[in-house]
Amino acid sequence: MTLKGWNGVLFVRTGFYESGIFKFYIFFPLKYPLQRVKVQFVNKIFHPLINYSNGELDLKLLLKQEKENQKGNANYDGKIIDIIQLIWNSFYDNTLLEIPNSFNKEAF
Repeated sequence: MTLKGWNGVLFVRTGFYESGIFKFYIFFPLKYPLQRVKVQFVNKIFHPLINYSNGELDLKLLLKQEKENQKGNANYDGKIIDIIQLIWNSFYDNTLLEIPNSFNKEAF
């Protein structure tokens, strides 16, 4: 048996995306956790870290920004709880909405 993916739903309670309900899918590569998962949103979302055309969350850029915010103390080693926390942070941490090299620069 192989682990291929999980469906998820995020209910945003506060902030810019308040009252939003966003469905997403987490794809696990065959070499997980050695390879990074892919997060793709089903809903069309106008968000700086989400590619509007395909719904993909830019985890690479998000991880980089999180490490800078934590001054190098962030420890994300591919655990699923860390990935879920990153998804949550992308909607609740306003500093992540202003990343200059994001997928969707028009969204911030």
